[in-house]
Amino acid sequence: MKFEVNEPALGEGDRLQPEVERLSQENLALRMEMARLTQDNQDLRESAKIWIRLYDAHRARANRAVAELAADAGNPATDLSRASTCSFSKTSA
Repeated sequence: MKFEVNEPALGEGDRLQPEVERLSQENLALRMEMARLTQDNQDLRESAKIWIRLYDAHRARANRAVAELAADAGNPATDLSRASTCSFSKTSA
């Protein structure tokens, strides 16, 4: 089995050159965009980790505050990580 390679006619390569150049530029632009998006993704992941740590720290702080209030009032502590809502009743002195 013999394969034939069709060589472009003289001048056909010149006609295709603008398309090749356009595709090369588009490829470069896409590579740059991919690098930017990859960096953005990395930055957002790092930011999310920070926000998660802040959230966990504030939730723990809130749980400690609820436990202190409950201890002062003689009520069992409420864990905010398991409670969907937290309500306090007003006590008369």
